[in-house]
Amino acid sequence: MTESPPILSTRAQREIRLADLGELAGPLVHEFNNLLNTWTLHLALLEQQTPGAAADLQGLRQQMRRMTAQVGRFQRYRQGDPPVEGADLGWAVSRALQCLARAAQDGPDGLPLEIQPADEAGPNAVRVSLDLADDLPPVRSHEADLERLCRFLLRNAARAARVARSSRMGNMEVTVRVFADKGEVVLTVEDSGPDVATALLPHVFEPDPKSREGVCGLELAACRSIVRRLNGRISARGRPGGGLTVEAVLPADEGAAS
Repeated sequence: MTESPPILSTRAQREIRLADLGELAGPLVHEFNNLLNTWTLHLALLEQQTPGAAADLQGLRQQMRRMTAQVGRFQRYRQGDPPVEGADLGWAVSRALQCLARAAQDGPDGLPLEIQPADEAGPNAVRVSLDLADDLPPVRSHEADLERLCRFLLRNAARAARVARSSRMGNMEVTVRVFADKGEVVLTVEDSGPDVATALLPHVFEPDPKSREGVCGLELAACRSIVRRLNGRISARGRPGGGLTVEAVLPADEGAAS
């Protein structure tokens, strides 16, 4: 049975916030790097079309090279994590819910968003139900990465549920399940938020949140980065009865399990 995580101090919450910002910088830097590549391509085309402007464009070209080098240094720095050990995904889910329940979150409409376990939630809170299987194998990951993945997914599911509540009556509900399946550990997060068109499902984890109202696209893009870093896969599908189900599948740490 997964043990309850300890209560977080104010200092620990501050450190988590700073680490979150570092994780969110990954997708942001990736987008900026794409922009630099586009600019570099157009600059080369401009030089070909107007040979006489090459000297005038030299300063811009040098500045873009410096920025590209800085982005490369940042990306290499982010890859310098220490070796990982087996981590408990069920514990990470519990820790994430505890963090979110301790303080009001930012809602999609600017109002505080209350996130609570289903058995403690009031009428205006997002009700989170947990279904955590016993004897889960560990996942080869840092505990902080797993907890951040769960927190980002939970918070965005809650934001989406709040959006739906403003347009139709009903409970604001999120259900989290964790179970093992054929050498993998599966995390699903279901919410009662707005439906997502089938054509937009592949874009749920892009920084631009155009696929769904109320969510933070940068956090969802970071979830995709975390899962890929752990050699897993993440996807989204429609939820029966309305809403969305996000599924993250992570390889179990067979060495730690043995």
